Amino acid sequence: MATTSELLAKAVGEISVLNKTYEQEVTKWQTERAQMQTLLQQSKQTFNDYISTARREVAAINLLKNAQAKDITGDGKLDLPFQPYTAHVDIEATVYDREDEAVPEVISNIKTSMLFNPIKLIITKKEGIDRETLLIPYNPVFGKISVGFVALYSPTSGINIHGVGELEENRLYQKVVCNQSVSRNHNIDLPKYELTQDTCELWMVGPWISAGYVEKDSIPLFIDGAIYHDIG
Repeated sequence: MATTSELLAKAVGEISVLNKTYEQEVTKWQTERAQMQTLLQQSKQTFNDYISTARREVAAINLLKNAQAKDITGDGKLDLPFQPYTAHVDIEATVYDREDEAVPEVISNIKTSMLFNPIKLIITKKEGIDRETLLIPYNPVFGKISVGFVALYSPTSGINIHGVGELEENRLYQKVVCNQSVSRNHNIDLPKYELTQDTCELWMVGPWISAGYVEKDSIPLFIDGAIYHDIG
């Protein structure tokens, strides 16, 4: 009959073998997990490369007329690319030549392959009305759309733009995408917003509308004459 010492030694040996087997299995699992993560990363990169190629082949294109705000009205003034919606707020909208001294330096210093004239909006709450509203009134479309701006800037803040959030005072926002469309029937509203103060000064450059989904930090191609411009 085995002694207590012999039984204890046997048990210790068996535990040692079990520990070694456990460590081997853990190492094997960690190796397989690392291999799987590498495979997933490679697959993700391959998919992203495919999507990037597809986007280059079928690029998003701006559909908003006069997005550069260069057209001239009958009385010789620069024309707005849209008619602001003023049911809930009062809006004073002015298009400036990009070389005008009234244009903030942070706006005039924006570098793109196309020239855009900036638009200044003074938006004021109407008395007794405090709610979200639209920049452009309803324009029904069938299909998904994306809307955005080449740049946004507010020296005063006081505005929360859906898809962007509340604008920080004196911060320049570039390649702004507000993906609004979540259903097949939608309105081009360019975009929803709400004032967090009674009055806000907002500068915008290159408002755009594109069919389909435009990813964040991107800009669709802009048409000038018969040429498509990637403004970068």
